[in-house]
Amino acid sequence: MAVLECEAFENAKAQRSAALLVRLYRIFQEEFRLAPMAAAQAAWNSSQALENFLESADNADRERALPYLQRTFEILRRQTDARFDPAVVARLQLHRWMLAADGNRQNQLPAAISEILAMLYGGSASEYSASAAAFAKADRLLASQKPEAARQAAASAWRRLSEQLQARTQDKS
Repeated sequence: MAVLECEAFENAKAQRSAALLVRLYRIFQEEFRLAPMAAAQAAWNSSQALENFLESADNADRERALPYLQRTFEILRRQTDARFDPAVVARLQLHRWMLAADGNRQNQLPAAISEILAMLYGGSASEYSASAAAFAKADRLLASQKPEAARQAAASAWRRLSEQLQARTQDKS
């Protein structure tokens, strides 16, 4: 998952739309287990969001990504048993991207990511602080053009999140 996530972002930056779509499609199928058509729709909307975001000169212009992000999260909510507000998660995701792009505000990434994880997977944001810190590290490394280190950090973050979600599932049973 980590490799796909980093490759998707790298493809978006390099404006390789077809490669971006393929990576995003695989993410939606493998991580969220979406049906093929839903994964394709989510991938297309995510790709449009990323491309609009990366083409934008400033944060006000980056808002053009928001409708695509919202449609992506609407698809996720419809296709999974998650209970979150797609508009809120979309706004948080856009905020996450803005923080990652702003070297002066990257210290706020873990809090934003914790909120996103709590909304997507349930629980409180504080429960996800360690996972969020690991994802934030990957975001910072990607933003600073260190793709290999970003892949390693993202792999660690996904592993940590997976273990955390498995432990929560075991605690409930």
